[in-house]
Amino acid sequence: MLRAFTWIQNVARGRCPWVTILLSVFAIGVFGFGSALENLLLYDRNAIASGEIWRLWTGHFVHADGFHLMWNLIAFISMAGHFEGMPGGGGKRLAILLGASAMLIGVGLYAMLPQWLTYCGLSGICYAPLIAVLIALSQKTKSLVFPILTGIVALKVLVEWDRGGGLFDLFGTIPTATEAHLIGALVGLVGAVTWHPFCATDSVT
Repeated sequence: MLRAFTWIQNVARGRCPWVTILLSVFAIGVFGFGSALENLLLYDRNAIASGEIWRLWTGHFVHADGFHLMWNLIAFISMAGHFEGMPGGGGKRLAILLGASAMLIGVGLYAMLPQWLTYCGLSGICYAPLIAVLIALSQKTKSLVFPILTGIVALKVLVEWDRGGGLFDLFGTIPTATEAHLIGALVGLVGAVTWHPFCATDSVT
């Protein structure tokens, strides 16, 4: 039987998803400290051009408001925590996956999308563990549910990228950087293919 809340079970067994927890606490802390810290970490194209390259990574942990932070954390804890708790996943691979997606999203926005002067939010990097987990579960189980879900998520990402906006306007006036979602999803795909044992081990039904 599929263990839908792997990360919760791991906590109960004394195996905490520490990377997920620490990064979530960091995002909450950035929001809690207010604008001074947020302005230092925000993806800001002009500041990056001046040499503040850490913003390519740290901008993902800045959020526009509490609602934006809440929804992104729900997705992040669910997806990253599940990846970290799955056999073949783990904290080290999660850190690599998130670090790579954060860097590539930041570089992609800077190199190809000069109109994005600022960017914030965890949503882009959430797609990396989401896609990796769905591909792994598609191979681990005999059910068609996960291949179908993988296709639906991939279609959503592509449609949003093509139309230049999110399908679900949860955040009002906050624009959706659909390119960030696309890059995050591609990183998850590469991760799942590269770490084939992650997808192939510990089959469940």
